[in-house]
Amino acid sequence: MIAPSGWGSVAMNQDGTANTPPYIQNGQLMMPNVREMDCLFCHFQGYNNVMSSVFAQMGILNAAPMAGAGLMDSCPTVRHSGYNAAMVDLGPKDANGMQTVSLKQSVVDNIKRLPPSANCQQCHSPNNMKDLPDMMNGFLSSAPMILNTNANNPMVGPTGLIMPAYDFNSPWLPNTVKSPLVDATNLYSYMVKGLLAAQGSTVYNRTTVNGMTSFGGDNQGGSGPIFYEAPVTDIGLTADYPGQQNQNVLKKSVVPFPRADWFKRGDAWQAGQDVHTMFGCAGCHMDTNSSNPDKNQCDPGRGFDGSGTIEDGSQIGTKIDTRNTVKRCESCHVTGTNPDGNTVDNLNAPDATAAHQRAGLTA
Repeated sequence: MIAPSGWGSVAMNQDGTANTPPYIQNGQLMMPNVREMDCLFCHFQGYNNVMSSVFAQMGILNAAPMAGAGLMDSCPTVRHSGYNAAMVDLGPKDANGMQTVSLKQSVVDNIKRLPPSANCQQCHSPNNMKDLPDMMNGFLSSAPMILNTNANNPMVGPTGLIMPAYDFNSPWLPNTVKSPLVDATNLYSYMVKGLLAAQGSTVYNRTTVNGMTSFGGDNQGGSGPIFYEAPVTDIGLTADYPGQQNQNVLKKSVVPFPRADWFKRGDAWQAGQDVHTMFGCAGCHMDTNSSNPDKNQCDPGRGFDGSGTIEDGSQIGTKIDTRNTVKRCESCHVTGTNPDGNTVDNLNAPDATAAHQRAGLTA
């Protein structure tokens, strides 16, 4: 997207043009936390932003929603990709070998009319950072990625980006021991918050991790948790010495941004910290009954942030302005109407007028 205030520049490209990868153009809108949404991203309970981000950055855009929802496996190659058997029912094959695919009822039950707050928080606010899995799932806006120019690597997508190897166990161990090897025999013992505790090949485990029966770990203690490494031997070159890194690849890898609450807010809404938490994000941002013609049914209600340059259209050069469409304090506690004067569900909020009068706030 080209915008009047976009800070993308062809000078960011290696050869200084807009006609070769990564195709950056002058004035391109480049905001690292803005993602193209799919319906399940908001409405499917249990959606995984990290997996969706991996597929999006790899350029496999048509599979990103399925990977995020877990409906398909995480292998991006055509010959390996398939439906997650735990989430779909397959009908009998017809004469042409075709089968119907339908979602299991348990999956349908997880599609919610109002977006669960956990889904909102995957982009808008960190949940916590109690441990490394929480940091990856609850703090980063996108998955870490590394460029791999090995054309024979089946995990490499159209953009050449793949998720780097990681190991949540290795950083805490002394360098005299190795982290546990995660393989087919203990896979479910090393699942943490929907992620494998370790995944991917590194300079430490290249002889023990094959991606088919062994998946990660077996790394030197004190290494990791993310292995941003690109040995030149992986792209078919001869290393001058073992472990030499391909600096060109490292420069083009993607370090994820933390969630950007400097323009998305939401960081104060932690469980137990505010009485309104029980209503979730949707309590104020959905079902706002706005009359604003620029706001469609999928847009959450927005506040009136003077520093916001997306909501008022100024950043992308349009006349669309969807600000001032969220429920405000008085919408539930005083008037029962939104800023347009339309009736909204006030969630049985107590009328605050008497309390304001006692405190002298209505003078």
